[in-house]
Amino acid sequence: MTCSQIAAAIGVSRNAVIGKIHRLGLSSGRPAGAPARANCPPRARHPRGPTQRRLLRLAYAQAALDEILSDVVVISLRPCSLLAIDAHQCRWPIGDPTTPNFVFCGNDAIGGLAYCVGHARMAYRAPRRR
Repeated sequence: MTCSQIAAAIGVSRNAVIGKIHRLGLSSGRPAGAPARANCPPRARHPRGPTQRRLLRLAYAQAALDEILSDVVVISLRPCSLLAIDAHQCRWPIGDPTTPNFVFCGNDAIGGLAYCVGHARMAYRAPRRR
C-alpha cells in the first residue's frame, strides 16, 4: 500500500505515516536512488507568477536613479482608515496609531505587494555596500 492509502485506512495524515516509517527505520519498498515511477512522463511545469523580487525590480526600474538614492516623500492621494482600506490599496501607515487621525496611504498598490511604488521602495531597500 502507498503511504496515502495507509493514512486513509488508519485515519491519520500521509506525513504522519511517512514520519513513523522513518522513525522505525523501515524501508520505502524500493532501493535508494531508484526512480519513483519508471513509466510516467515528466510533469508539465506551471508558469510561476511574479515573485516579490521581480516586482521590486520593476518598481525600481520605473524610478530615476537620483529618486531611488534620495529620501523621497510619497504623497498619499487617498488616505483611508483601517475600515475603509481595500485589498488593492497601499497599507503604509501614516501618523501615530494612538491618535484618531491615523490613516493608511491608500494609493494604488503594486500587484502582489502591500505597498504603492514609493512606499515599496522605502520598505524594501537593498542593503548598502560597505
